[in-house]
Amino acid sequence: MHSFSHFLSVALFLPIALSSLLHFLSHSLPQYAYTHFPHFYLFFTFYRFIARTLLHTAFLLQLVMLLSRIRLANHITPRTLLPHITIALPVNRHLATSSTMSDASAQNQRISDPVKKDHRELEEYYHKILNAKGEDEKTRWANQFTWELARHSVGEELIIYPCMKRCLKDGESLVAKDLQQHQEVKEQLYKFQSMKATDPDFEPTLRAMWKDLAQHNKEEEEMDLVELEQTLNAEESADLAKKFHLTKKFVPTRSHPSAPNEPPFETVVGLLTAPIDKLHDIFSRFPKDD
Repeated sequence: MHSFSHFLSVALFLPIALSSLLHFLSHSLPQYAYTHFPHFYLFFTFYRFIARTLLHTAFLLQLVMLLSRIRLANHITPRTLLPHITIALPVNRHLATSSTMSDASAQNQRISDPVKKDHRELEEYYHKILNAKGEDEKTRWANQFTWELARHSVGEELIIYPCMKRCLKDGESLVAKDLQQHQEVKEQLYKFQSMKATDPDFEPTLRAMWKDLAQHNKEEEEMDLVELEQTLNAEESADLAKKFHLTKKFVPTRSHPSAPNEPPFETVVGLLTAPIDKLHDIFSRFPKDD
């Protein structure tokens, strides 16, 4: 165990060194780029985001390693280390179904099924927030809404929208429209996820976001998905549904509107950002899964 801990210490040097270099470049080179290479501005903006993400990830790894050393040194478990903390994780009613579903049931699912199911759950969470009796219940359902919407949006952008581009004649224009709508909702969600339930703008922000989101979901179900399903056979649609389920397990659980919204960059940034979001989830309040 000691040798493994030493290995972790050495392994952490690479992301820390790389993130430090990127951090230096992102602050030093843009001024030069403004003058000589103006078209590189977006590239260095992306550099800055990657640098911050790598640096945060390295620090989180160090924290985990430090906590593991404390646990080993004192021969105690995390539960006895924090005896009064109860962790409530997000409610995912379909986690077991999606991870253990039989081949027969998987083949019966088309891509429109999990997407519509997400839409219905988001609508349910929206009403749960508005009908919550107290601040604690409202906060828990707001966190659940944020968690599901963030995962759903990135899952669509990584799995469904590339397929729409390939399969539909007007796929490029449809995806461009959907990405623009996603970006607007992401910016609203980014504002909402930082609000307290007691904030006077909490419900107005939620209602405004849901108005845009509900319209987007309606167009997606009645137009985009219908057109996409017509181009896919049952096996292709079922395979896409399984990929959508799987992808949602590894993507960020909070809104990051400044991140790329198309693969491959969204995939890379998502994998780097997701661990930070999932650590945040551990210390957030979610509805109790009855």
